[in-house]
Amino acid sequence: MRHAKQTAGHRPSRVVTRAIVACSAAALVCAPALLTAADPSARDVTAFASVGWVPHVARSAVPLGPLAPHATGDLRLDVVLKPRHADALKALAAAVSTPGSPSFRHYLTPAQFRDRFGASQATIDAVKQTLHERGLHVTGVSANRLLVHMRGTARTIERALHVSLTRYRLPDGTVGFANRSAPVLPRDVAASVSSIVGLDSLAAIAPAGLVRADMSPKPVYERLHALIKGEWWTNTSGRTQANGEFRLRTFHGEHRITVEAPDGRTVSQAVRWSRGAEHRTFVIV
Repeated sequence: MRHAKQTAGHRPSRVVTRAIVACSAAALVCAPALLTAADPSARDVTAFASVGWVPHVARSAVPLGPLAPHATGDLRLDVVLKPRHADALKALAAAVSTPGSPSFRHYLTPAQFRDRFGASQATIDAVKQTLHERGLHVTGVSANRLLVHMRGTARTIERALHVSLTRYRLPDGTVGFANRSAPVLPRDVAASVSSIVGLDSLAAIAPAGLVRADMSPKPVYERLHALIKGEWWTNTSGRTQANGEFRLRTFHGEHRITVEAPDGRTVSQAVRWSRGAEHRTFVIV
């Protein structure tokens, strides 16, 4: 018998109670609080929703304090809007990349994508108005209508988005900054926002997208490695049948077959198998 082996490739009640007691004791004391609540940037947690995340900061990064005193100019951010008809967009993405589909490789033009999936003008106007009310300057909208560009000082951004921006020094001496809380916007506007980009410069400083600044792997690296070297990786071995055949199911792509004869001789052969087809490969030992 020949031996074949194939491998590949977060106490409201307490706060409310104190507020009621204070108001009952002296109504004048409550007036400033009421005035503050009218400020569009004042935060009522029930009226706001998160529109982003807190980035990972490596343990080796040294916090240097607030960014605002050291920022010399405006920060430029992008508000990422959710596309319209998200389910249809997902289905289209699958169809244009699936061989045999009537839409295979029939891609949309930028104008077609904008008209079908870009945010509505009402959504864009609402986002722009909200940013303007909070002292931020809108500088434009992307061609696909899914990005609203804006700028503002570090202090204005912190107040408008309820974030704290902190400077960090990385092991190599590079200094960057990151938000220590997730940005928020009014809930009605936040429903149309996917994220806000630009609150973190550490990702741009990191040497690669799959690892952190200290070169430790990010979770996405571990997941990708598990897929490539595990779920998507075929590693099968066994003995041939009496007629010399060895059958297996595998992923399409490049593989290497190694056959070992009874006398110990081995032959290795590289093959490439395409998707959706049955292949027969002969290896002579």
